[in-house]
Amino acid sequence: MIKKVLRLCSVLATMAMVSMPCDVYAYTIQDAINGAKRNNATIKSARESVKGAEAQRMGAYASFFPKVSATNTNSLTSLADDSLKQASVRSTGANRHHQRSRGLHVEQNFFAGGGSVFAVNQATYNLRGTKAAFVSQKQEVVLAAMKAYEALLTNRELYDVYEKNQEAFNKHLKEAEERFNLGEATVTDVAEARSKFAEATSNKAQVSGNIMGAEADFEYVVGEKAPQDIEQIDVHGVYIPASLEELTEVVLKQNLGISQKASTIEAARSAKRSAYSALSPTVTGAIDVRRTDVKPSESNATTYTLQLSIPLLAQGGAEYAQIKKAKHAENQAKFDLEGERGKAIAGAIKAWSDYHTSQAMISASAEAVKATESALKGAVEEAKVGTRTIFEVLTAETNALNAKVGYRKAVQANTLAVFQMHQMMGTINNIFSKSLSKI
Repeated sequence: MIKKVLRLCSVLATMAMVSMPCDVYAYTIQDAINGAKRNNATIKSARESVKGAEAQRMGAYASFFPKVSATNTNSLTSLADDSLKQASVRSTGANRHHQRSRGLHVEQNFFAGGGSVFAVNQATYNLRGTKAAFVSQKQEVVLAAMKAYEALLTNRELYDVYEKNQEAFNKHLKEAEERFNLGEATVTDVAEARSKFAEATSNKAQVSGNIMGAEADFEYVVGEKAPQDIEQIDVHGVYIPASLEELTEVVLKQNLGISQKASTIEAARSAKRSAYSALSPTVTGAIDVRRTDVKPSESNATTYTLQLSIPLLAQGGAEYAQIKKAKHAENQAKFDLEGERGKAIAGAIKAWSDYHTSQAMISASAEAVKATESALKGAVEEAKVGTRTIFEVLTAETNALNAKVGYRKAVQANTLAVFQMHQMMGTINNIFSKSLSKI
C-alpha cells in the first residue's frame, strides 16, 4: 500500500514539473542593438575604412626606411668576325665572352623638407578622423535600430488598440441596427455607426501595413527577423542632462561629428606642410656595391654617394598649385568644423525641446485617457436609459480612441527624444549604463 502511494506521489510530482510554465525569453532593445552592431553592413564597411586608414599610416612610415635593391646580370657575347674570334682566342682562350655582374644598392633619404614627418602626421590624423567616423556611423546605426525597435513596438500596440476599437464599433453598429428595427433609432444613427465601423476597419488595415514596413525596416537595420515577443523600452533612470546648458556643453565636448571634423583640420594642415616641403632641398645618401666577373678576370667596386638636390621648377609649377589646393582644403575643413558645431547644437536643442514637450504630452494624454474612458462608460450607460444618443456614444468612443493613440505616440516621441539626445552626446552606445550619470 505504501509503495502504491509513493508511486502515485512520484507520478503527480512528474506531471507537476512537466506542466510547470517555463520562462519565455523576450527580445529586448539591447538585443536589437547587439544585433545591429554584429550584422549591419554599414558598420562592416566603416570598419574596413579604419583598416585602410591604418594601412595608409603604416605606408607613410616607409619613407623613413632605406631603399634596398639587388641586381644579378648574366651576359654571353659571341663574336661573329673571324679576326675578332682569333684575337679573342689569343687573349682569353675562347671566342665567346661571358660576363656576370652582381650588385647591391642601398639608398637613404636624410632630409626632404620634413615631408616624411608631415605625411605621417597627416596619415595619423586621417586615422583618427576615420575612427571617429566609424564610431559615429556605428552610433547612427544603433539609433536607427532603436527607432526601428520603437516603431515596431508602437505599431503593434496601436494595432491592438485599433482592433479593440473595431470590435467596439462593430458592437455599436449591431446595437444601432437592433434599435432601428425596434423603431428606437434613425437611419442616420445606423449610417453613422456604419461609418465609424468602416473607419475603424481602415485604421486597423493601415496599422497592419505599418507593422509590415516596420518589420522590414527592423530586419534591414538589425540584420535579424523581427521577433514576435519584444519588451517595452524603459528609459526611466537613463541619464538626462539637468539643463540645456549642460547638454550643449557635453555635446561640444563629446560629439563624434565634431571630433571627426577637428581631425580633418589637423590632417589638412599636415597636408599643407607636406606640400610646402616639395620646395625644400633634399639630401640623399647611397651605397652601391658591385662585382663584375669577365673570365678570366673579375673586379669589385663600392661607390658612396651623397646627393643634394635643390628644386627650382621640379614639377613645372605643379608644386605651387598643390600648396594652394592644400590651403583651400584646410580652410574648407575649418568651415566644416564650424558648421558641424552649429549642427550639433541645433540637434541638441531640438532633442531637448522634444523631450520636455513629449513629457508634458504624456501627462496630458494620460489624463485624457482616464477622462475619455470615464466619459465613454457614462455615455454607454446613459444611452441605455435613453438620455444619450447613438451619435454621442460613437463620439465618446472616438475620443477614447484618440486619447489612447495620442498617449502611445507621446511615449514614442519621448523615447526617441532620449535616444536622439544621447546620439548627439556621443553616448548612445552606452545609453543604459548607470555610469553615464557621472558625465
